[in-house]
Amino acid sequence: MSEIEREQVLFERSEELKRLKEKQDLAAYLRAQVKDQPRRSGREGQLRSEKAGKRDDLSELKKRREEKSNAAKVRVCQFLETKTNVDSNKA
Repeated sequence: MSEIEREQVLFERSEELKRLKEKQDLAAYLRAQVKDQPRRSGREGQLRSEKAGKRDDLSELKKRREEKSNAAKVRVCQFLETKTNVDSNKA
């Protein structure tokens, strides 16, 4: 094996070792990133969506209750106005 061939083989090996080292470093970096992030289970997502659904239902109930209350107030006001109009006509 000539010296040029030998040097070329050594260079190729060193390049391959560099690539392997870069892959290992990248894998270690990604593992560290995954460890830093909190684990999330699928169940938490389901609970969140259930809570959101319950929250929407509650908002809808509150809205209906408020509409009923406002409608009752309007009826009372109309009743009082008609009563005062009838009383003033009698006098």
